[in-house]
Amino acid sequence: MAIKKIIFYLLIIFNLINSNIKAQQNSLTESIKWKSNISNNIDKDFSELLNFEDAVYNDLSSLLPSYFKRIKLNNSTNNIDINISNPSFINFKNEDIENIKPPENVQNTIKINYKIKYERKIPYLYVNFIPIVRNKSNGRLEKLTSFTLNITEKHGLKKIKKLKAHKQNSVLTSANWFKIKVDKTGVFKLTYNDLVEIGISEPKNVRVYGNGGNMLPIKNNSFRYDDLIENPIFMEKGSDGIFNQDDYILFYAKGPVDWRYNEQEQIFEQSLNMYSDYAYYFITSDLGSGKKIYTENVPSGSITNNVNSYDDYAFCEKNDTNLARSGRVWFGETFINNTSYTFPFSFPNRIISEPAKIKTHVASYSSNLYPNSYFKLSSNNTDIQTISVPAFNTGASYPPVATDKTATSFFSNSNQNFNINIKYFGSTSSSKGWLDYIIVNVRQNLSMIENEMNFRDINSVGAGNISQFTLLNASQNIKIWDVSNISDIKEIPTQFSGNKLVFKVTSDTLREFVAFYGDDFPKPITQAEDVGKIENQNLHALNFYDLIIVSHPDFKSYADEIADFHKNNDNLNVISVTTTQVYNEFSSGKPDVSAIRDFVKMFYDRASNEEQMPKYLLLFGDGSYDNKSQNDRNSNFILTYQSEESLTSSSFVTDDFYAMLDDDEGGSIGAVDIGVGRLPVRSDDEAQAVTNKIISYYNKENIGDWRNSVCFIGDDEDSNNYMYQSNELSKTISANHPTFNIDKIFLDAYPQISTPSGQRYPDVTTAINNKIKKGALLVDYIGHGNPTKFTHEEVIKVNDVTSWTNFSHLPLFMTATCEVSRFDDYARTSIGELILLNPNGGGIGLLTTTRIVGSGQNYQLNKNFINHVFNKDLRLGDIVRLTKVNTGSETSSNKRNFTLLGDPALKLNIPKHKVVTTKINNKDIAENVDTLNALSKVTVQGYIQDDAGNKLTDFNGIINPTIYDKPVSKTTLSNDGLTPFTYNIQKNIIYKGNASVTKGDFTFSFIVPKDISYNYGNGKISYYADNSNIDATGSFSNIIIGGSTDSAFVDNNGPKIDMYMNDSNFVFNGLTDENPKLFVIVSDSTGVNTVGNGIGHDITAVLDDNQNQPIILNDYYQSDVNSYQRGKIEYPFSNLDEGHHKIKLKIWDINNNSSENYIEFNVSKSENLVLEHVYNYPNPFTTSTSFLIEHNQAGAELNILIQIFTITGKLVKTFETQSMSDGYRISPIHWDGLDEYGDKIGRGIYIYTVRVRSDNGKQASKFGKLVILR
Repeated sequence: MAIKKIIFYLLIIFNLINSNIKAQQNSLTESIKWKSNISNNIDKDFSELLNFEDAVYNDLSSLLPSYFKRIKLNNSTNNIDINISNPSFINFKNEDIENIKPPENVQNTIKINYKIKYERKIPYLYVNFIPIVRNKSNGRLEKLTSFTLNITEKHGLKKIKKLKAHKQNSVLTSANWFKIKVDKTGVFKLTYNDLVEIGISEPKNVRVYGNGGNMLPIKNNSFRYDDLIENPIFMEKGSDGIFNQDDYILFYAKGPVDWRYNEQEQIFEQSLNMYSDYAYYFITSDLGSGKKIYTENVPSGSITNNVNSYDDYAFCEKNDTNLARSGRVWFGETFINNTSYTFPFSFPNRIISEPAKIKTHVASYSSNLYPNSYFKLSSNNTDIQTISVPAFNTGASYPPVATDKTATSFFSNSNQNFNINIKYFGSTSSSKGWLDYIIVNVRQNLSMIENEMNFRDINSVGAGNISQFTLLNASQNIKIWDVSNISDIKEIPTQFSGNKLVFKVTSDTLREFVAFYGDDFPKPITQAEDVGKIENQNLHALNFYDLIIVSHPDFKSYADEIADFHKNNDNLNVISVTTTQVYNEFSSGKPDVSAIRDFVKMFYDRASNEEQMPKYLLLFGDGSYDNKSQNDRNSNFILTYQSEESLTSSSFVTDDFYAMLDDDEGGSIGAVDIGVGRLPVRSDDEAQAVTNKIISYYNKENIGDWRNSVCFIGDDEDSNNYMYQSNELSKTISANHPTFNIDKIFLDAYPQISTPSGQRYPDVTTAINNKIKKGALLVDYIGHGNPTKFTHEEVIKVNDVTSWTNFSHLPLFMTATCEVSRFDDYARTSIGELILLNPNGGGIGLLTTTRIVGSGQNYQLNKNFINHVFNKDLRLGDIVRLTKVNTGSETSSNKRNFTLLGDPALKLNIPKHKVVTTKINNKDIAENVDTLNALSKVTVQGYIQDDAGNKLTDFNGIINPTIYDKPVSKTTLSNDGLTPFTYNIQKNIIYKGNASVTKGDFTFSFIVPKDISYNYGNGKISYYADNSNIDATGSFSNIIIGGSTDSAFVDNNGPKIDMYMNDSNFVFNGLTDENPKLFVIVSDSTGVNTVGNGIGHDITAVLDDNQNQPIILNDYYQSDVNSYQRGKIEYPFSNLDEGHHKIKLKIWDINNNSSENYIEFNVSKSENLVLEHVYNYPNPFTTSTSFLIEHNQAGAELNILIQIFTITGKLVKTFETQSMSDGYRISPIHWDGLDEYGDKIGRGIYIYTVRVRSDNGKQASKFGKLVILR
């Protein structure tokens, strides 16, 4: 009976288990839409690629497109079955592959690559394969067109993501702490007096903490210490047994050079810390007595090995040259043909009968038109190594800066001390070579050298081994420490006899020992800028945060401003810390790129849900490919992750390193879990400028219809590839986000001119600069570029970017081009960085490139960017994160070359609410709306609603409607002889005005201009509304525009034009600065023509009679509120020459009647405050007068002091006032003719002085005479 019950319960358990492990299946039916081949352009390096919709090219060398799918899994499992069924293939046409060079190893079946990656702790399946096979029977290439992707998740092997434990508090949270440093590995000494001098209050209780000078691991799952660990110390107390005067402590410190045994190559190799030349330690005496070095027990087993010799090593490595200014491999000595260097090596107890082992790493620049260059190493005139370094095509568009080679070999030498000579044999006079390192491993007799000696023996290592070491040339007072584990240093008991010191230890692992005697040991560095007393800190105790800001200490105050801004404006949980604080707790005080990542990962590991996980990381400080040098020129404020590849165009820098936080990630491989942005500032001025821009971006005063605008800039050449990509992306926006108005600046649509410096597009430069002036939500550039310019024709150069003054309407930039934002090159500030750093304008941020990229890969990333950038719920960091995880496989290096320069917690200024059209000419839009004919009057009605569709009855403000004529087809000019490119653009404005919104409702009217295109088609109404607090956007495209009306308004008079500079207080021939604004008031009974369809009917301004370069002002006209008959033009000029200028203006009304007017003015550079036309009116006067003042400081706050004197110099009246206006004329300052006591001043002649001082300290003064008649 009992057995039956057991069987019964076992069956129940089996069924439960079986139900839990039941596989979950998912099938996706997929089709691949093959398209025309595309060009892949890396600057001038052009290749043709096969292409299909959403194709992925995983790296710059990809010859074939890959299918990529990112699939959210239902369970955390590492057991997946995936296969393809129902595949359908078709042959490629010959013309499809005639310019393609596919690899010979294309297989005859689809090979699926997949990996499970975690994004914010949610499992995703990354599927990747090449949808091309080679037909087994005929050898032809075939393309996959459709298939079923079958995915089976097996629940039984569920992978549970455990929360990783971190210390809850840092040891630095309390007590007095002092930071010291060392520059090498060994035994160090601090005397009682040293400790007192440092500041230690209880030397007898001194403790030493530190984790050594080696670099932290790149991989997340590799071991590293969490917080500072205590190091055991030896304390010499003297004969009295009390730690006091003349006593000292010894401790073992690991310096910045780490040695590891390479089991595969069987050689000890060095690793120099690439971030610091020092290791840092922390001491305190406030925590009671600390760890001491204790004596290890002698193993009781039998001796398996007798050790009389040991492994020793030495190296030479200079590391002062980064050949590509990229990557983490550095070189030292430079060679030209027949150059040689000699390096001494000393091993006093070397066993000369055993060969030495040498490992050398070199690089060479040499053309493959000639034989390979090579290095020859010799010792004592005997050749020991010859290293032939492969040559390469030095004439390629992007050749490597060099090729490298590593060689390992044995050599014999009969001397303990010897030299190694290395000589370079270049194949040509232009060949060049570099040495990275030389490592030498030898066996030495275990005999004491000087007063301190490290040793280890790889031959003694083995499971269960117990080794007896015999140290010769020894004395009885020698101590042996096992320093294999710095947190558990042990003294080894020894036996001394004659000159031999013997000890017995287990040797199942490699053990490191130090033998020493006496008390003459180096003192750590206790006085330097980066050591001394430190403040208490406890980053380990921090809670959960949305935004983490890590700043260089120089920029902490600015980082705190941004932190407060996001706390108060966005209700985000924000923490702001310095790099020094992070390094202290996470890398033992020394700079290390992994320390910052590990700090962020601590928050990620602790989070048990989405709300607790960090979302954004802001790096506040510039970075450099040189992460170590400390000099004024270097910009390594926040460390950068550099790729291992350091010689080719595949080398990169990426801040994604900080964002890949799961345990199986690290380096550049993985899925980003948070949004990372960097502010590449180097100075207080730059930090303040960027901080001001970020905080001002949300300013309500900056709202405007520029937030409805998106601009695409497409480069020419390369089979029209860039214009095509820009145009396709614009179609995506038009289809999915029709409220945005798209401007297209395609280079080949403008005239190209030849100059001594090359081909140029001056009109494109003007168009871009004007667009920046007007503002845009997003500017998306696709094409060529480098750190100093956009396009080969230099349509945007550094001086353009630094002249932009669009502070109140900053766009986000996407730059799908090569390395325009190479922020880690400290020798220059890239043009991309300048867009962000410009204090007066530029951009609010950039998703931008730091290295060479490929156009095919860029396009896929840009598409994913466009798919996410207009989501109002996402911040910049979210947009970049989602863009990257949806672009290609985790190993794609191209996407790593895109970096967010900007604040990842910032939201794009997309209008919050929606504008709805209800009626046109009193007809509900659900009915057939009347066609908008030329010269017909149109009335539009609508309202403002929130995202839930509720009318905002408390919305009272202004709406700016813009009515666009039908899209027009444009064809480019084929400036470079390529096939002209045709595209559509909708930018001809019929009417642009302002209307009031009352309780959410609005109505406006206008008359359709005569110059519309008379064919019929869909126009567009674009709306932007605001109430000085919140804004709204909308559009309506179900309107037909075309034809003409039978009841046109009769009008034979042109518009009335009143012209000013900056504001209506300006007087003809007045004074301005070099950046004045043309301000025009226009009125006409029927309205102003802004369509731009009629030849010669644009609103045009001509500066200084330059008829060849008229300025088109159609886009700058805007009607007044609730009036189509009156409006304004505001157009900003910049960098005008000093002196006299004239602007002539021509405006047409909707009936094509024109009027002209002109204005003259005088420019005085604003670097100095200048006063002109200072006078009082009336003069003479009887009862009162007013002072009038012109200046050249528009927009500045001015303090004005006016003093009245008698002709004998007696002061009779003083009055002060302040003025701030957009114009160049101070409002009249009234004087009632009374003195300081309120008494009337007698008739006569008086002298007055006017002194003006600006808020930036500039001053100017003028004198004049006035006459009083009583």
